[in-house]
Amino acid sequence: MQTFSSILTNGPQHFLQAFKASDQGSWYDSNLFGLTQFPNMGWGAVALIDIPVDTPLFHIPSNLLLTPYTSRLASLLADEEWDKLDIGWARLILVMMYETSLGQKSKWYQYLSKLFLPCRPTWLIAETESMPTKFDTPMFWDETRRAELIGTDLEGRIGREDADKQYFEILLPIIQAHPDIFPPNSIDTSLEAYHLQGSRILSRSFTIPRSKAGGPAPHVVESDDSDSDSDEEEGGVAAMVWMADMLNAAYELDNARLYDTSENTSATSTEPWDRPGYTMRSTKLIKAGEQIYNTYDSPPNSELLRKYGHVDQLPLPQTILELLTSEEVGNHPVGNPGDEVFLPGDMVLDAVTEVRGKKKEDLTERVDWWLEEGYEDTFPLTYSDPINEDLIPFIRLMIDDDDWSRAQHKGKRPHAKMDQVVQSVLLSALDLRAAKYKTSIEDDLAIISDSPGEKRAAVVRLGEKRILNVAHRVVMTAKLETSTNEKKRTATDYDESRSKKKR
Repeated sequence: MQTFSSILTNGPQHFLQAFKASDQGSWYDSNLFGLTQFPNMGWGAVALIDIPVDTPLFHIPSNLLLTPYTSRLASLLADEEWDKLDIGWARLILVMMYETSLGQKSKWYQYLSKLFLPCRPTWLIAETESMPTKFDTPMFWDETRRAELIGTDLEGRIGREDADKQYFEILLPIIQAHPDIFPPNSIDTSLEAYHLQGSRILSRSFTIPRSKAGGPAPHVVESDDSDSDSDEEEGGVAAMVWMADMLNAAYELDNARLYDTSENTSATSTEPWDRPGYTMRSTKLIKAGEQIYNTYDSPPNSELLRKYGHVDQLPLPQTILELLTSEEVGNHPVGNPGDEVFLPGDMVLDAVTEVRGKKKEDLTERVDWWLEEGYEDTFPLTYSDPINEDLIPFIRLMIDDDDWSRAQHKGKRPHAKMDQVVQSVLLSALDLRAAKYKTSIEDDLAIISDSPGEKRAAVVRLGEKRILNVAHRVVMTAKLETSTNEKKRTATDYDESRSKKKR
């Protein structure tokens, strides 16, 4: 009878063997990790023994990366068609659809196909996919479920309608024009396949330099004002990295990182992980039985739900719980410490109009200056930074004519000084943002605690509302302090005036 440990190492043999034999140079250390399924995360990697820091786990050669440039599809299309696909992920999506339609003729066949794993006894028969064939992300929700995201940062980021439009207006005409390349009426080039491949890219791709993705060399620009005679423009390209995308992501659980080995490769090295390509290495000690995570940044629940279809519900640290009221915590002292909520610049302008009576169209030049200086006009609020450091200077630029004049003449943005007018604008903007939700915190807590059905949207809403409330209290506290200080100054000035009169 097979043990759980043997399933980890022997169960997904088809996948692991296909990776190792798929092309010259791919390698993994079967003694260090295996593959297994994790609740709400699907397949992932688990340490079989204690893995020391900076240990190579696996290596993928450059020619096994799946990018718009490593497939031969571009050579089969007219230049005009390929250029038309240069929008977002359209090229990579069509490449993945094409390579899937090739079946076993594609060198990425095992990567893109479903693999069946013969395990015994029969109740342990397992089926795995190198990449998911189904997603339960908002992109695939119906209108009723998507309505639960009203008010959240996700509401305007799903993009189903825009994605459909791109398929029908850009990809489908090219597909239909080449029945010799794309079999007519194939499920591999359907709208459903288009969304599937797009979601795979969203959830599993890595961004690498174009030249490392098999693309053309960076464009050389002549420069007269530099010690160098040229500058390189190097853009990032989304790439599918076999094996690397088996690693899951979770808040502050990063313990492995993908490294480019193309430039640091030793000419005399014979190690399989020290060749041109990419190598995954441990970044800290990973204990046996622990999942191996490759997490960049600390994704909030809105991003986890959008990309992967799950949310994190972790015990909130005491430093965050102390920021919340008992009503906001309820009987649910968990969430995602990395949650955030965005305050759009347009909403800040609405608040400026409400507080100062300025017309939004009169502020266009100021907003343009702000953007041209390289600043963002959408402001993320978090538990650790409930008032974004750029938010106050942005508001001052909008409301204060002297600050605007200095910005024009000296090229410097306003200082982050929070007076009562700025505080009033902030409170108004936060109120406008909070008003977008259709449910209350009490409603969300009840859904999370008592409802047997869908809870992920409520978890996202709750995290965002908690941060908005924390930000609101921070501003209110500052406003009260400002008011108290002004009253003290007024009283002091009055006393000094009376004293002078007596003398």
